[in-house]
Amino acid sequence: MELRDFDKQISSNELKNVYFLYGDEQFLIESRLKTIKKKLVDPSFEDFNFALYNGKDNEISDILASAVSFPVMAERKLVVLKNTGFLNNAKSREFQEIKEFLKDVPEHLCMIIAEDGFEKKKENNIRFIEELGGIIRFDFMPQAQVEKWLEKLFEKEEKSIYPKEVTAIIKRCGGSLGNIHQEYLKLISYMGERTKVTAEDVEAVVLKSLDVAIYDLIDNIINNEPQKAMEAYKELLEHKTEPIAIISAIASKLSDLLAAKMLSSEGVPPMEMGKYLECLPQEWLIKKTISQSKRFGEKYLRRMVKSALSYDLKAKTGLMDKEIALQLLIADLVK
Repeated sequence: MELRDFDKQISSNELKNVYFLYGDEQFLIESRLKTIKKKLVDPSFEDFNFALYNGKDNEISDILASAVSFPVMAERKLVVLKNTGFLNNAKSREFQEIKEFLKDVPEHLCMIIAEDGFEKKKENNIRFIEELGGIIRFDFMPQAQVEKWLEKLFEKEEKSIYPKEVTAIIKRCGGSLGNIHQEYLKLISYMGERTKVTAEDVEAVVLKSLDVAIYDLIDNIINNEPQKAMEAYKELLEHKTEPIAIISAIASKLSDLLAAKMLSSEGVPPMEMGKYLECLPQEWLIKKTISQSKRFGEKYLRRMVKSALSYDLKAKTGLMDKEIALQLLIADLVK
């Protein structure tokens, strides 16, 4: 099902019995879930007519018992399954139980199943849901659409912003709507009564995403600027992310650079490379990865991937302090 068709069903209050939502842009999924809940569930009877099962620690029997029970003072009941993983494996008991249940789905039920990290190649396993409602994939929006969306947010708050500042916010946030919206709220609060967003506001408030901070670190290494590389390292620490997670993220970026270099040498078109890279599948990030990969030798990248994986293992197994492992990895990269 196309997203626009799903939105029409939501707005016209003609929701079907079952939907499966997945994809990269979780912010869009969350916004649809909130809208559907407002449409279907009277807050006065929420305890009877709404059930949320989040995570893998849920029993399929409890979910199906809730789904089959009748709504109270309402025509529909909403049951949401988020990241339960029940439909990720077609051979599992839970998958078969849900599939069997949905063969005779209750008329009153609207069940939304949302999965983060579901693989597109598994869509064939859940094709039966199309007949009951729909399967909707939420991809990252093209940058031009994200820019318009962000501009409208500022307009609603009666704030003006130049296109270059809009682009700067998106680039600092890595293109994720969730990150952008969070930083947008911070900016609005920071500005107070002022109506003009400046480049200084963006620089002072908008935190770079972990991915973008790592890209900046690599840029500084490419440009042989160790001082700026250490500043980029400090920006990584601002995320208050565990050092091990940062090491893993750096290892992932280095792997992408190596893969991009090898794929380029084999003549693979840039946008085709997105299938093989771990970075977010947005055009500008893929181009950034390809551009950076051209500045390194394959031998260096292989050595750095090996180094990152080694520090990752030492930190995880307690052979080395986590922060020291991260610092040594940065030093290796700069060196």
